Amino acid sequence: MEKVLLEDLLVTDIIAVGQEVELYIASYSKDCAFKGDVNKIPEGYGNFTVTGLRAKDNVIKIRIKVF
Repeated sequence: MEKVLLEDLLVTDIIAVGQEVELYIASYSKDCAFKGDVNKIPEGYGNFTVTGLRAKDNVIKIRIKVF
């Protein structure tokens, strides 16, 4: 299976610029690593592999890990 980088979802507009997101490293049960608008995600997170997506209300929760 091909790895999907967080940056791939952002540059192709799969996730809208104004969308509120939460980033979790490794597990949804751990504390949120980032919460805010897509356009404010720190640049370094773009290199992380996406391992899961979950929508809750108007927020997209994204599980990521370093590859």
